[in-house]
Amino acid sequence: MDANHFDDALRQFATERRPLLGLGIGALLAAAGVAPSEARKKKRKKRKKDKKPPPPPQCIVDTDCPAGLNCDGSGTCVCRAGGRCTGCCDNATTCRPLASISAAACGVNGAACAPCGDRLRCNASDGQCLCDAQSNPDGCCSADGKTGFPGTSRDACGAFGTTCVQCPLFEYCFDQMCDEV
Repeated sequence: MDANHFDDALRQFATERRPLLGLGIGALLAAAGVAPSEARKKKRKKRKKDKKPPPPPQCIVDTDCPAGLNCDGSGTCVCRAGGRCTGCCDNATTCRPLASISAAACGVNGAACAPCGDRLRCNASDGQCLCDAQSNPDGCCSADGKTGFPGTSRDACGAFGTTCVQCPLFEYCFDQMCDEV
């Protein structure tokens, strides 16, 4: 039913003085030749047309992103290994600059931030965890500087963050120094 027929049907109801209150919306729509479900579909279609377009991407090139982040292929600024982050990535979108790394969050060149172990500190120049006199003044360190020890055992004896020594046969570690028994 087109608009002219709907108007005619409505006039017919009005001239007959039938009470419209009892008919309800469904009856009026049926008189117009439009089923209630079709009316809902038309309303939904209209709503879909009114939707706003998606927001523009955060970035197109790396320089559109904050310091330390790179633009990925989908227009999102991300922190990634080998990217612009000189320190480590706290998460996918946060770079911790090399100047801000710590024993709790250590790394370099966009690697995932990781905590350093006991008796270690994060070296700000290269983002690596290391054992030295600063991180382990009450113990000793492995020869490669990647592990700290209390310095009180026969196999790892020492103090002041120096390289641990293994005490010779028949000697033990006393006060963090090898000594005969």
